[in-house]
Amino acid sequence: VDDKTFNAVGRIWLNWPERVQTVLANENLPPEKWLNWVNLIDGWDSRLEPVYPAPIRLADGRYHQSLQFSGQFYVAELDFRRFPFQRIRLPVVLELSENLTRAGHLPLALVPDREDSGVGLYSDLIGYRTIGFDVQRHQHEYGSRFGLNPDHSLLPAPVPQVMFATVYQQSVNAALLKPLVYGAAVGIA
Repeated sequence: VDDKTFNAVGRIWLNWPERVQTVLANENLPPEKWLNWVNLIDGWDSRLEPVYPAPIRLADGRYHQSLQFSGQFYVAELDFRRFPFQRIRLPVVLELSENLTRAGHLPLALVPDREDSGVGLYSDLIGYRTIGFDVQRHQHEYGSRFGLNPDHSLLPAPVPQVMFATVYQQSVNAALLKPLVYGAAVGIA
């Protein structure tokens, strides 16, 4: 809580059409290079590895790759003013990498798979209960062209972004026991 950080382990997957596969193969951009973690803290202590040696072709002609990840992530907002009734949202935020948005000028977007996304076992926090999982799409607008357009003829392009957040609420038992235990520890009767 003091550091506003949490660890997450999971799996993400990407599906894309054949025309995108052709461009990406020509640019030598494997799926693990398509994403940037927006709220990842330490890249050296994280993992993003493909599940399959190469993207697999789905029955509908699209391509698919699953990626396993782990890392330590930052929470921008933790609000305990409503204690013990607050909710805690732990987000994992991804956006398309600059390499992908420039590759062949493909009009790409991150479209969350709301039907199959969620949280699995072992996603609990001590003293809290998991009450939901939320997926939101955003457009991250950087205030810079990152030196790629020196004549300033183009505005910075918005970058597609998606946030997956697990939502927790303090359990009633933990909320009631904490003040009682604290009170007993300091001698309040």
